[in-house]
Amino acid sequence: MKEKHIWQNNFYIFRLIWKIAPSRVIFSFLLNLTDSAWDIYFSIIFYRYLLNGIIEQKSLGYLLLLVGIGAFLYFIRRILFNFYSFRVSVETDQYIYETLHMRVYAKATDVELAAFENTAFYEMYTKACLETSGRPVAVLDNLTSVFSTCVAIISMVIALVDMDSFALIFVIFPLTSQLLFGKKKNQLQYSLDVENVAPGREKEYVNRTVYLKEYAKELRSTNIFSVLMRNYQLSSERITRNYKKYGIKLATLDLMMSLFNLYNPVFCLLPVCAVQDHRVGNDEYRRILCPLGCGDRSGGEPAAACRHLWQGT
Repeated sequence: MKEKHIWQNNFYIFRLIWKIAPSRVIFSFLLNLTDSAWDIYFSIIFYRYLLNGIIEQKSLGYLLLLVGIGAFLYFIRRILFNFYSFRVSVETDQYIYETLHMRVYAKATDVELAAFENTAFYEMYTKACLETSGRPVAVLDNLTSVFSTCVAIISMVIALVDMDSFALIFVIFPLTSQLLFGKKKNQLQYSLDVENVAPGREKEYVNRTVYLKEYAKELRSTNIFSVLMRNYQLSSERITRNYKKYGIKLATLDLMMSLFNLYNPVFCLLPVCAVQDHRVGNDEYRRILCPLGCGDRSGGEPAAACRHLWQGT
């Protein structure tokens, strides 16, 4: 139920930004899809045809064509990124922030003055003003990133099934671990951020009080500054304790996510080399594929390790 409520809020923000600045939404989709196309090309297409070209002793022009396609995609990607970062986003983001702030201010002017004496209402109002300056755009970028990532995953799965369905294990295993560890890590990070809100605001209150002109006389003629500094130190200590409370857990989960990452050679290269050594029988292909020399028939340690890993001996 909680996840459903979160998705509803995200799509509400998405529709709101679409009404305010549709070009921002379109370019965000295009940029993320371009990044996914770049990853797919180099992760699957480029290396696949490059290795096959080397094995089949293709001409130099064939290999240069693959490199040229990659350079062209990179060039298009950089043009789109620069136009998006230095033209589209800087203009549309300000318009989005202005429009949303005006709506918040309009809501605030409709309520009675007594509402501002209500702590809950004032807390909600100040939080809305603070989040309006960055949260909506972050939600948009996250949604478009999730969409492009799904497109990339589906494309890679189709390509892997076309090449060898056994290779899916090298996608499913790391992806499952990333989702499990990533969800737990995000929950801990959210708890840490929530517990740091109150002491963070106390520190901001001290900062604001010190530099405001109307409090300058009291700070110099009374002992209030020492009280403020004590509160500041207590807030800093609370934040430090929170980081110590969650830091080791977050670091452990991040390490686990790195260990099971799809690109980790320990979980990818060795099994692939073992599979090829067991099934293919192409010495040249194995030597190119595996930097550890697993295709070497001379009985070296890496080759033995790969065969033992796959054959269970």
